[in-house]
Amino acid sequence: MAIETELKLQTTPDARDALMAHPLLSGLNAKHQWLQNTYYDTPEARLNALKMALRLRVTEHEIVQTLKTAGRETGGISQRGEWEWVRPAPELDTKVLNDLEAVELDQAILDALEPVFTTDFTRTSWALEYEGVPIEVAFDQGHIEAHGRRCSICEVELELKRETTDAIGVLARLATALSEATPLRPANASKAARAGRLAANHWPLPPLTPTDDCGQFDTLTAALDAFSDSDDPTHLSRAVKSADVLATSDEPSVADAGRTLSRALRDGSPLTHEASLAGLALLTHCYST
Repeated sequence: MAIETELKLQTTPDARDALMAHPLLSGLNAKHQWLQNTYYDTPEARLNALKMALRLRVTEHEIVQTLKTAGRETGGISQRGEWEWVRPAPELDTKVLNDLEAVELDQAILDALEPVFTTDFTRTSWALEYEGVPIEVAFDQGHIEAHGRRCSICEVELELKRETTDAIGVLARLATALSEATPLRPANASKAARAGRLAANHWPLPPLTPTDDCGQFDTLTAALDAFSDSDDPTHLSRAVKSADVLATSDEPSVADAGRTLSRALRDGSPLTHEASLAGLALLTHCYST
């Protein structure tokens, strides 16, 4: 088992060219891949309820089965368990899942697994060493399809390839540096989580109950994730409310970021340069406290 630590960021379609021109990446070889993924679950979505994701990924060169388990997801950062198996054909192997000691999946779940949605996207990636830490920078563009519904993928993922004591700080600082070239908004929802909501055609409103700054930031992030895929203005309104709460923070940097985000969101513009920097400032604050 590996622990996957990554920062997910929503961006704009022209981000690929902007990133390729960024000084941190322009001198590196870019890898281009087509990735077709089929995700599996039971008809009752029992894996999704357990916050697990099981997929078969087909590329030009190999087929890989991956299981990801529930973990910590906040402010765009996710840390979760991950297992991978290379497969000879695009067929699910449930025996290896049954043999996992660290994950308990009863036979009823394994017997009921079926394809539930697909993701299809191109990935441009760079292997970067930043502050002495190896990191993969990936730009994904394509779509998610579930139950005849579709939403777009346009995101950047920063994944640590070696754990470090300041893992999240390194990722946040790299994201801030890259945001000089293109807007980058912290996003919590994985492709699998987004597909589950798309399949159900339901994006629940995140609660407004958190009273601390970082709780409000998570609520704001979740609301913007939902708005991005649903186009429901109710979610945008919820994000504005969280930004307004952050604007009243006793911490000056948080209050400044909240005011910047509030202005941007009221204009319907969560992906501006100023909003991007404000969101990344909140991410850095929440992981340094």
